[in-house]
Amino acid sequence: MSILFPNLMVVGITGKIGAGKSTVAQILQKEAQAVWLDCDKITHELYQSGGGGAKKIATFFGETYLKKDGSVSRSKLRQTLLKNSKKWEILDRMIHPLVVEMLRRKLAKITRGMVVLEIPIYNSKLFGPFIDKLWVVRASLKTREIYLQDRKMARKDIEIFSNQQIDEFEGYYQVIENEGNVLSLEQKIRALLD
Repeated sequence: MSILFPNLMVVGITGKIGAGKSTVAQILQKEAQAVWLDCDKITHELYQSGGGGAKKIATFFGETYLKKDGSVSRSKLRQTLLKNSKKWEILDRMIHPLVVEMLRRKLAKITRGMVVLEIPIYNSKLFGPFIDKLWVVRASLKTREIYLQDRKMARKDIEIFSNQQIDEFEGYYQVIENEGNVLSLEQKIRALLD
């Protein structure tokens, strides 16, 4: 059980963009009645008008990165990040602590059971204290491109996003190979739950 949340079993799910993190989280939701917390969705909450993320974006990147309603223009921000990895690193340092704080508050409201945290860009210092197990979902670039067809992402953009996501992790973690067969993936998850 989690040190910070002793009544919870917290499983962190990470991996490259399009590897199938959300699919694994959905399977855990179905098979283990896990509560699913998605760090991307938390970030989107922070990017809403008046949110801590929107304020930091406006301060560092400028007011032009906000829409008329005060929320962050994610498309404009994405285009800047795809062109400048240094700004991406700065953004992560600004936003990740806010995500962690909101995550802490959400976890505190859950009384017991399993929680799955979907973490696109894993940082062991920030997220490690929350989780009991870390699962890394891996898939080939070809498989990830198939998963990402709906998002209409160019191959070069997938590669840029992937380069921001780490491959090496500290301590023990479970690798889940995913080459696109959902039934096979479900079997792997069930075996890990037994």
